[in-house]
Amino acid sequence: MMENNVLTKIYEEQEVAFREGISGSEVRIDEVARFCGWTQTKKDKEYIRWETVNGFLFELGFSQPVGKGDFIPEYIMYPLIGKANNDRATQFMLWVGKVLVEIRQNGAYVSPDITPLQEEKLDKFSTNKKIKSTFKFCNIEEIEAEFKECMIYYKNKDGKEKNAIQNTVINALNDRKQTLIDSGKGSFALVLAEVVNTISKKKTETSNKRNGQTIRYKNGIINKQTQIINEKDEALNNLENTIAYLNPDIEDFTMVPKHPFSTNYMTKTIIDNYGKLRTVTSDEYRNWQNSFPNYIIANEDHIDWDRKIYLWLRFDALERFDADNMIKSFQDQLARQYNANDNNVQIREATINKVVKSYGEGKIYYIIRNVD
Repeated sequence: MMENNVLTKIYEEQEVAFREGISGSEVRIDEVARFCGWTQTKKDKEYIRWETVNGFLFELGFSQPVGKGDFIPEYIMYPLIGKANNDRATQFMLWVGKVLVEIRQNGAYVSPDITPLQEEKLDKFSTNKKIKSTFKFCNIEEIEAEFKECMIYYKNKDGKEKNAIQNTVINALNDRKQTLIDSGKGSFALVLAEVVNTISKKKTETSNKRNGQTIRYKNGIINKQTQIINEKDEALNNLENTIAYLNPDIEDFTMVPKHPFSTNYMTKTIIDNYGKLRTVTSDEYRNWQNSFPNYIIANEDHIDWDRKIYLWLRFDALERFDADNMIKSFQDQLARQYNANDNNVQIREATINKVVKSYGEGKIYYIIRNVD
């Protein structure tokens, strides 16, 4: 079917529109978007994701935003469909290619039942040559109406192509004005000059509006990209802060000038007065507790013991001691200091910071934090 120089074909029970433009064959963007899968469904109604479509076109250097009913040239259609990267889109592209070959082989499509008025319109505006001829010979008082009709005829062209058509009209009118001047018809030339001036102003207004839309669209893309970059930077900063939080440097630790005490020596077994074996606190561990510098860990009074707690531990210790065996004595000392239950404490790290040669050189390094 053909209407207003637009040919429609059926593919997978859907209508696909084509037309011959100034720069060659064109395809309606709506169908391209649907067969590429750039749609979404809301309340059982399908909508085209124009932001996605225009984003791909922008990447391909096609800066004029498109919307419902617009056509795109063949040269940009193929790489655009390639962005979909799926079999359905590829099959659609192959079918479209065959249809466009038909258009080139058979020329313009003209319906057998075309009306005389439609045929006249096709004859006036279908090529650059016919546009020039139309504006060269039409009555001066009809020029503005013809220009409006020409722009309606090419309403689905992108901005660059519309601009080229407008320039064709203006150049044709300027040539006509010069002919009038050369033939001594100055009064007619002045009238025509006013018409050209009016058309040129409309062209400038349209161009400014179109450029404004393009700039707003590009600014929208830039703003969105900036937002994405900022979000990525924020996420990266949060990740870096999390890594730093979970992997603190030794400079962040509080140092206790005391050799850590091993779990292996915290208790001893004795025979009580009744001849039974009992486990009691060892004298060595009791001495370690009594000489512990509690004034250092007293600075942790901001810790909420009813919430989850992380504890990092590093030790300067004799070689024979394992880090895991030295956790409990320090953890118990913290709990005693604050008369708290240490069930909420989670050990994030327990490592040997340095091996020392004497007991007196031993040290405990710790960080204790509530989990946010």
